[in-house]
Amino acid sequence: MTKSIVSLYKLRRLILIFVLTIYSSILLGQTSNLTADTYDEEKNTTTLVQIPYSNIVIPGKWTRTKYNTSSQQILYENQDSVTISVVKLYKRKYSFYTTGQNDKDFVLAFYKWDSDYYKSNEVNVQQLADSSGKGYIIWKATGKHINSVFLFGAKKKLAYNFATMTNKWTDKQSEAFLIDLFNNN
Repeated sequence: MTKSIVSLYKLRRLILIFVLTIYSSILLGQTSNLTADTYDEEKNTTTLVQIPYSNIVIPGKWTRTKYNTSSQQILYENQDSVTISVVKLYKRKYSFYTTGQNDKDFVLAFYKWDSDYYKSNEVNVQQLADSSGKGYIIWKATGKHINSVFLFGAKKKLAYNFATMTNKWTDKQSEAFLIDLFNNN
């Protein structure tokens, strides 16, 4: 009986800590980002659970390899050594966001902001598809240490930054994968 009381006490304490963390984040205007990964063999999908941003469902089996705290990029690799990066955040988290900005304008600003950074670091930038009217732009960055195809997108309050980093897929394969990922999330 004592063990169950201690367990109940620990559970209540954990819930209290969780609630206080969420509450203080709301008061401070910050967001706690809790994540977990699962693979569904039957559906052949990997799901990234992101609280509070909602899930990202990735077709295929992917293993998390890295997390970049400053950009909040989560990198995954599949069995063919293809690497992808996923980020889903509130648009307001970006320095170039302005209140009332629609998805198209946000995506155009996002592309300009990041591509200008790459250009200033002597990386070649090429826009592959401007579908900003549909909420996304696809572009490529190539250089000494980079070969990535990006999809920058926006839906309502959320910004999407998906990328493939591989020499194993063509640009068209990367584009198709990224568009599917965006449309299904």
